[in-house]
This record gives sequence, structure tokens and C-alpha cells, in this order.
Amino acid sequence: MTRHTISTELEVTFVPARLTESETEYPKIEITYNFTAGDPGSGPSYSSGGEPPTGAELEVVSVKVVDACGITMGSKWWEEKAQEWLDNDGYERACDEAETDNIPDPDAKYEASRD
Repeated sequence: MTRHTISTELEVTFVPARLTESETEYPKIEITYNFTAGDPGSGPSYSSGGEPPTGAELEVVSVKVVDACGITMGSKWWEEKAQEWLDNDGYERACDEAETDNIPDPDAKYEASRD
């Protein structure tokens, strides 16, 4: 499991008090999340029928609201919205960023060996 941070805009639709039409805002947030890589699965063998692949798991650790766009909700609400985004629209992007962060930088390795 590794920890990462990603910035995004959430699409939040709501009906303001005393109005009948809904409004949509796009608050900016920073999500810190844990990434657990998935398993590619395995094919059948003589002793097993094989295992299906499993997807990566993403879990919100904390949310920092950068621009709330006037939305005043508690931290639990922001965490739920962030987890919903990670599970749906942001899943691929968060996985890609987490996997890219885990690739060692060859230049850094060279510099470390040189020192």
C-alpha cells in the first residue's frame, strides 16, 4: 500500500434554499488516498482452476478543500464525495498516478550511486 495525493474538481449539483432549480458547482479539492495494487490473476493449472484478476483499491485518507465554491459542508461529506469520485470518474486517473509515482527514477538512482 502506498499513499498519494491528487487534485481534482468535483461536480456537485444541489437545489439552494428557497429555489426550485438546481445549480451545479465545481469545487476544487486535494485528495490524499491509499493505493493498493490489484492482482493480475492466474490461469488454470493442474491443481487450480485459476484466480480472476482483482482491481486496485483506493481509499480516501483526507481531503483538503482548495476552493469550496460557497459549499459549506463538514469534512465527512467531503470525504464521501472524494471516495465516490475515486470509485467512479477518478479511478483510472488515480491508479495511473499512483502507479507512475512507484516507478523509480533512473536519474535519482544514478545520482545516489555517484554520491
